[in-house]
Amino acid sequence: MFDLARIGAGLPVAETIDSLPKTGNVVIQAPPGTGKTTLVPPALANQAAGRGKVIVTAPRRVAVRAAAQRLSTLSGTPDKVGFAIRGESRKGSEVEFVTPGVLLRRLLKDPELEGVSAVAIDEVHERQLDTDLVLGMCLELAELREDFRVIAMSATVDAQRFSQLMDAPVHVTEAVTHPLDIHYAPMPGRAAGTREFYGDVAKQAARQRDSTLVFVPGVREVNLVCDALAGHNVFPLHGKQTTAEQDAALYTDEQRIVVATSIAESSLTVPGVRVVVDAGLSRVPRRDAQRGMSGLVTVSTSKSSADQRAGRAGREAPGTVIRCYSQDDYQHFSPHTTPEILSADLTQAALFLDCWGAGPDFPLLDPPPAPALAAAHATLERIGATQELALLPTDPRLGASLLRHGSQAAPIIASLADAPLTGQVLEIYNAVALALVFYAYRVWAEATKTTSLGKWSLKLEIVATHPGWRAACLRNSWLLLSMLTLTGVPFIVPLLLGVLSVSVLAFGQTPFDMLANCLVERRSQMDTPSFRGNK
Repeated sequence: MFDLARIGAGLPVAETIDSLPKTGNVVIQAPPGTGKTTLVPPALANQAAGRGKVIVTAPRRVAVRAAAQRLSTLSGTPDKVGFAIRGESRKGSEVEFVTPGVLLRRLLKDPELEGVSAVAIDEVHERQLDTDLVLGMCLELAELREDFRVIAMSATVDAQRFSQLMDAPVHVTEAVTHPLDIHYAPMPGRAAGTREFYGDVAKQAARQRDSTLVFVPGVREVNLVCDALAGHNVFPLHGKQTTAEQDAALYTDEQRIVVATSIAESSLTVPGVRVVVDAGLSRVPRRDAQRGMSGLVTVSTSKSSADQRAGRAGREAPGTVIRCYSQDDYQHFSPHTTPEILSADLTQAALFLDCWGAGPDFPLLDPPPAPALAAAHATLERIGATQELALLPTDPRLGASLLRHGSQAAPIIASLADAPLTGQVLEIYNAVALALVFYAYRVWAEATKTTSLGKWSLKLEIVATHPGWRAACLRNSWLLLSMLTLTGVPFIVPLLLGVLSVSVLAFGQTPFDMLANCLVERRSQMDTPSFRGNK
């Protein structure tokens, strides 16, 4: 049994934990910082003594590790508390913290969750796709097992929706929050995410005299702000760090500046923080249905997320919040975070649901969009998806490549899985893809018609003395290079334009035409066979 008095000392949740229902599903509503992640799991374990362990899901790996470490330290019983994330685990006999992805694959392997008495799903209000699926699967399992219960923990007033879905009471804990002094300091360049904007964010953090937590949307921005704060005691905090790097930011009594992504927004306490500097931006998954592509895009955060970030400054004492946007901007933020199931790629989710055997009555707060789900099933059919693929900790398309090409592809697959397409990377990918498609079309057209398209602006026509694919590839290299400049490589555009201009003015043709051994002819009319091909 856990000593709840020892673990919950000073935590607001401790005042209401004795009234927590001992049976059935429950929705726990408690503001950030009340201690629900720390105290509820051992309380559930005490209620289920002898009937199985309690599994707790947290949306991020760093939060899983931090929660397990905190409970282990406070309880003084490290053998009872374990965790499992991708690539790292520690056994625990009574409580185990995991990510939703880990639990999803465990459910597919063992649909009855033998030896588990309860699953507590933390931060359900964030509406991550894996979290929604875990909740639905566990609710269906609870209908089959009378001794199994589902506990949903939320920090927002959206708890009533979960209560209706789960047919469960809401257990509320009120928290006495420390006062916050909120300042609005709008800065130019926020929408575009310029270097200057993040430099101004860094200057705001540097002016503070207390330990400061800075929120930015992604790893690139974390590095930009940290670079701008060189000379200060600054620590980055994001999901791609090693355990030691994350611990360096979290577990120290030093006055410091911590620059973090949204992983520090919930389920995670950064001790000592009295000031929050919020860029007001988040990186979220989006699917472009027209192009059939998915990636992470940078958007303004929601009001609920902005409020949660602000609350980080008032967890331990009165705090200060500096919002790098205007109060009018805040009023136009979305009230809540858009559920991932409505905007993200559903390929992996569809595979999980198919392997689970989910029917039309599968319990979800929001049904997936029919077109996105149909596209996901088409992708799964195309790659020949199986349950074996669902158990791999990566995207089904990458997993299919791994199964097809074997261990030699593993390093590349692992890199791609850890580095999804973000806003900047996605833009580069799109530019390169467009360049390649257009380039391929031009090569085909010229190889089959022996004339160069697109020279009409100069009333010139390139006559290929050496027609064929090789010459066509050379002639159009200028186009490929020009399109690739959309990736943002500096100095390429002016250099390429300068070389092309000098060459055309001096010789009447580009260097690439010369390499292809082409001749140039001046046409008397704009309408030339260059458009129409040879008749």
